[in-house]
Order: sequence, then structure tokens, then C-alpha cells
Amino acid sequence: MGFEKTEATILITGASDGLGKEAARKLATQGACLILHGRSEAKLQAAVDEILNEFPDARIVNLSSIAHHTILLRLALCRWTTFLDTSLGFFTPAQNCC
Repeated sequence: MGFEKTEATILITGASDGLGKEAARKLATQGACLILHGRSEAKLQAAVDEILNEFPDARIVNLSSIAHHTILLRLALCRWTTFLDTSLGFFTPAQNCC
């Protein structure tokens, strides 16, 4: 899979460090709208801040609170195109679920 310019909305779990964080960084450069999740709210916020410092125009939603989970997943379900779960190695390619 290449990283061409994209308008996709992508949910990435495990985005606070490692593979998830690097995937978020790379996809942010490509114009994707990112919904990021991590187990540690502080580590996830640090990752989001780091990416935004490097790429100020990145579109990132920090999905660290339960309120965000409920609201944003409802909004995103019919709009997201890709799901990357770095903790389980799970990837679904682009699709329209609506």
C-alpha cells in the first residue's frame, strides 16, 4: 500500500506510540483525517501534540475520552474508509460502510 494523497478518514488504535504513532504521522502528511485512540490519555495527547507540531495542518481527533468514543464513532462510522488496529495487527482496506 502506498501513501498517496488521501481524503480518507482513518481510525488508528494504539496510536500513542510505536507503529500506530508512525502510521498516524505518515498519514497526516497525506491529508487523511485521523481518529486516534490509545490506552493512555497522556501518551496519546503527547503523540497528537508532536504530530501537530510537525504538521500543523493535520486533521486529528484525539479519541481518548469515553464521551469522544460515543459521539465521534457515531459520526465517523459512515464516513471512515480505513481501520488500522496496531495492537492486533488488524487492517481493513478502504470501504464505504453506508
